[in-house]
Amino acid sequence: MTLANLQLAVVDVIATDRWIINNGIRVLAEDQGNIAAELDTALAKLGLAVVVYSPGIVGNAPSSPVPQGLCNIVVACYETPLLNRGKANRTTALNAAERVACRLTGLFTGMPARRGNRVFGPPSFVKLEFGGYDNKIFYTVHFQVLDALDGDMAEFPPESTSKHPIS
Repeated sequence: MTLANLQLAVVDVIATDRWIINNGIRVLAEDQGNIAAELDTALAKLGLAVVVYSPGIVGNAPSSPVPQGLCNIVVACYETPLLNRGKANRTTALNAAERVACRLTGLFTGMPARRGNRVFGPPSFVKLEFGGYDNKIFYTVHFQVLDALDGDMAEFPPESTSKHPIS
């Protein structure tokens, strides 16, 4: 799996959650399109949006032929309180972050997630944090998922022909 595929798999889970749908929350993958413009548009229209990031992987098997280890997943729930809090439903970024944390943890308990024919998970909850900028607030929900990356490679690269192998 690639980190981009991992993002999309998490987006699939969050975007199909009934609570997210009923509250009209837009769910975006950081790797898809112009994320800054997409986020600004969603916040201008709805006042609330969720973005899934996969900022990296920490290896745990140095002798593996592919990078594998704990993939970090960050789900950021953004809100423009001035636009969002005037709505009748009053769903906030904090409500969305709590839902994401509980949904991802509960959904994957004992059950791996699928993206195409690839399986990953289950994710482990790490932390939930608060931040803010430019009259916006956000909560980030951090997870880690054990996975192996394939870099979109159909097959592994050929053996090195270098006479000076890296040691």
